[in-house]
Amino acid sequence: PLDLEQLQLAIFEKTQRIISSEILSGYIKNYEFYCNKTSVSITAYYDVIVNVQKDVYDKKDVVEADIIILNKGDIPDIDTVLIYYLTDSLGSKFGISREQFQEVPIGRNILNRNIKLPVNALYGEWRFNVEYYTLVQPTIFVYDTFSLRESLISIKTVKNPLRITM
Repeated sequence: PLDLEQLQLAIFEKTQRIISSEILSGYIKNYEFYCNKTSVSITAYYDVIVNVQKDVYDKKDVVEADIIILNKGDIPDIDTVLIYYLTDSLGSKFGISREQFQEVPIGRNILNRNIKLPVNALYGEWRFNVEYYTLVQPTIFVYDTFSLRESLISIKTVKNPLRITM
């Protein structure tokens, strides 16, 4: 029989040979592999969804998103890690945050998270990225997109305006 430590080593040190996996809608079902010549099967039932609050933001805004973790299994997910951050159109990462939870309950879990746009943010399409994994289940990566636009109204004040007289 395998103990939990052997199982974790097999998964994280990549010593397993994957026999099969079925991926459906962001969660893995029937993940089977070999560990110490023993066939092991894990059925994982979770999904992650991210929804930004607005489609368009201005510089200096705070991007808010709902991160929904759907635990569809029979037991709570334990030792889970949630990582979220923004990426611009060039792939640069901003505002990386990492949270670890001892347990994520069965059912729908909604987390509201926000990240302030950087001062030097590029205009264009951006992503709010989320990575979620547990000790025994692989990473799910999801994102939602939004646009960063240039402000339509720009007021400039001029100190000591130059006056030309003729």
